Amino acid sequence: MLHNFVYFVMFIHKSIKLVHVNYVDNLENVSMIYVLGLTNQILSCCLLVLTKFLLSLLDQMSSELAELVFIETPYSGDIDRNVRYLMLCGFDAAARHELGVSTHGSMTQHPTCKSYFVPDGDAKWDVMTREGAIQLGQALRMAAKKTVFYEDLGWSRGMKAGMELCVKQGLSFEVRKLDIKNVLSFKAQMISQEFIEDLLAGNDYSHHLS
Repeated sequence: MLHNFVYFVMFIHKSIKLVHVNYVDNLENVSMIYVLGLTNQILSCCLLVLTKFLLSLLDQMSSELAELVFIETPYSGDIDRNVRYLMLCGFDAAARHELGVSTHGSMTQHPTCKSYFVPDGDAKWDVMTREGAIQLGQALRMAAKKTVFYEDLGWSRGMKAGMELCVKQGLSFEVRKLDIKNVLSFKAQMISQEFIEDLLAGNDYSHHLS
C-alpha cells in the first residue's frame, strides 16, 4: 500500500511539473501560476519526506534480520560432546542475533536415527567423501556474513583449514568462546549451567541428561 501511494504522489508531482513547465507561459491567470508553483513545491517536500521515511524503514527492517554466520567447531573425536557443543554454539549465536549454520550440523546426521550422528572415518557412511562434504560446505561459508570459530574445545584440523581459507580469501571471521549466559537465556530444558561447565571441561555430563 505504501509504495502504491508513493507512486501516486510521484505521478501527480510529475504531471503538475509538466503542466507548469509547458503551459505556464501561456497562463494569464497569475493565481493559477502561483497555485501550480506552490503545489509543485509541496509535492516535492512530500516526496522528500516519504523517501527519508522509506529509507529509515528499510534500515530498521535490515537491522531486525538475523545475520547468517558459518559456525566452525570440532567434530572428530568425542562426537557426542562435539555435537552437543555445536548445539550450544547455535544458542549463543542466536542470542547475538545470528543464524548459525555448519556442515557437521547437517551433513553428518544419521540417515535412520536423528539422535545419532555418523561416526567420523566409518567407510560405510563415507558417500561423498569427507573432502567432498567440506567442499560443499564452503558454499555456506561464502553465503554467510562471516565465519565464527568457537574455540572452547580446541581447534580441529578442519577448523584450522577453515581459518587458512578465510585468511587466504580475505573472508570475514571471528574467534570467540561460548557465552554461557547467552545459552541459558533461552531456558531450554536439560541445559543447565552445570551441564555446560561439565561439557566444556571434558567431564562426564550424562547425569545431566536424565
